[in-house]
Amino acid sequence: MSVLEVARLRVRAGSEDAFEDAFEQAARILRSAEGQLGVDLTRVIVTSREQGEYLLLAAWRSLEDHVPGFTQSAQFATFFALLGPHLAGEPQVNHYEQLEAL
Repeated sequence: MSVLEVARLRVRAGSEDAFEDAFEQAARILRSAEGQLGVDLTRVIVTSREQGEYLLLAAWRSLEDHVPGFTQSAQFATFFALLGPHLAGEPQVNHYEQLEAL
């Protein structure tokens, strides 16, 4: 069963374009990670709360491929070095296990 990582990212005001440019590079790193099955980035377009909010959706073969596999790797250090300067706070990350169709 695969695992879906859902990360809510808040980007510093005015840094959205730079963040999206950096994500293009970071996504290549993420996609090359062991056990990585796919990645998608979406941006909020209508909200009463906050602009600059993104959702990172990353599918992994297993939780262990992501944590500790990717998050403790040199790849992750490079990935986060690209994105970190644009973030307004820590990402909020949850992992969801794929269930068989009911």
